[in-house]
Amino acid sequence: MKYINKEYGLHIIVEEVLINALYDSSLSHYPNEFGGLLVGNYSLDKNTVFINKTILPSEYTSSRFSFIRGTRGLRRILKNYFKMKPSQYYVGEWHSHPDGLAVPSGTDLNAFIKITSHDEVYIDNPILLIFSVYSTKFDFSFYVYFNQKFLKYEKE
Repeated sequence: MKYINKEYGLHIIVEEVLINALYDSSLSHYPNEFGGLLVGNYSLDKNTVFINKTILPSEYTSSRFSFIRGTRGLRRILKNYFKMKPSQYYVGEWHSHPDGLAVPSGTDLNAFIKITSHDEVYIDNPILLIFSVYSTKFDFSFYVYFNQKFLKYEKE
């Protein structure tokens, strides 16, 4: 599956099987929010991100209107991904909005401001994937955090 942000010529490539697995994780926690990390790598020109994997948190706090991911064990897992060939990196976050729209909230924006200012995060423009999850259907949207706002991707 391919997505593009036409304004900046940025691309996302992700396998449908990963999207389906993330949706299944979201649905299994419905009606509460759930999420995790996105892991992948970049093209040489940095204009394309290949999202290959997810890391699900071992600890989290979740309700119908919030999801707070814990960090225990994530550093070790990410270091192991980095050692792979090709290296895999933290490229962003994903979470669900049960019975809500697949659009970033003010809470999402504040979280990304905090994430990108963290000493151990080495990317300035992480990806955000939001699932709009209902008991019988779902939708999702990709965004890139850029200049303290979210820019949406479209299906290519």
